[in-house]
Parts: sequence; structure tokens; C-alpha cells
Amino acid sequence: MRLHQILTQSLVMLVLVGGVAFAYTTNQMQTNPPAQTKPVDQNKGNSVQAICKARENIIKKRLQSFTTLAETIERNFDRLVGRVKSYYENKLAPKGVTVSNYSELLANVNSKRGNVESALSDLKISANSFSCGSADPKSELNTFREKAQVLIKALKEYKTAVKDLLVAVKTASAKMDKSSSSNQGTQGGSNQ
Repeated sequence: MRLHQILTQSLVMLVLVGGVAFAYTTNQMQTNPPAQTKPVDQNKGNSVQAICKARENIIKKRLQSFTTLAETIERNFDRLVGRVKSYYENKLAPKGVTVSNYSELLANVNSKRGNVESALSDLKISANSFSCGSADPKSELNTFREKAQVLIKALKEYKTAVKDLLVAVKTASAKMDKSSSSNQGTQGGSNQ
């Protein structure tokens, strides 16, 4: 009987809390139940900062490569607009072929280009100012992502404006080609 009382009073239960085992006797369990909260890791913030510091150069390179990609896309669109504009002004306009809303399309392209420039400069500032030493580097990355989304949207709108200009000039060029080929066909038939 005495052995049974000793065993029940000093029964050891293992309670796993946060990966650490604690031993409590049944008497302690009744009077002082264990807290249900997880222990706070004081070094967690420091380890995240250390990881961020180690990867800061990689993050900055990725941010920089994204801005470089956006600049390249913008340059390609600018070159395409220049070619279309030159073709229209040097080839089509002298022959009397006009696009009714050419000035509106060109103004739309220039407006969208300005939006891209603005978004790109904001993104560059955000990319260059990133630092793990700041108070909240995660929010800086989120800000960069938001600005990147704005830039992507601006680039898509710019692309659409360039495409609209290109289609309008190409359609006018095709009409000119059809009219000149039909004129040649009627002229060629009358000479026979």
C-alpha cells in the first residue's frame, strides 16, 4: 500500500512544450499547471537580420537586374516607336497616306512612356535604398514589389499604345499598297 501511494504521488509525466521535455509530479501538476505559451526565442530577430545581411548583395543584384530588364524593354519600345514614326513621316505622309488619329496615338504613346519613366525612377530609388540595416527590410522588399507591379502595369500600357500606333500605320500602309496595286492593274490593262 505504501509503495502504491509513493508511486502515485511521484508519478512523472512528460509534457512536451515547444520541443523541450519537462517533468512534473502529479502534485505539481495539480497545483501549478504548465503554461500553454511557447517560449519566445530572443535570438530569432537577430538570426533573421544575419541571414538578410548575408543575402543583401544577392537581393540588391536581383533588384538591379529587374530594373535593367525594365530599361531594356523600354529602349526596345522606344526604338520601335522611332521606326514607325520615321516610316510614317518619311514614306507614307509624302505619298498622301494619313492616319486620322495619328497625333492622338502618338500623344498616347508619349503619355504612357512618361508613366514608365516615372515608375522606373521610383523603382530604381527603392532598389538602391534597400538595406538589411534598416528597421524593417521586409517592408522595403514589399514596397519594391508594389513598385515593380506598377512598373509592369505601365510597361503593358506602353506596349498596348505602341501596338495601337503600329497597327494604325500598318493598316494605312496596307491600304496604300492595295490602291497602288489596283492602279497599276488598271493602267497595265489599258496599255494592252
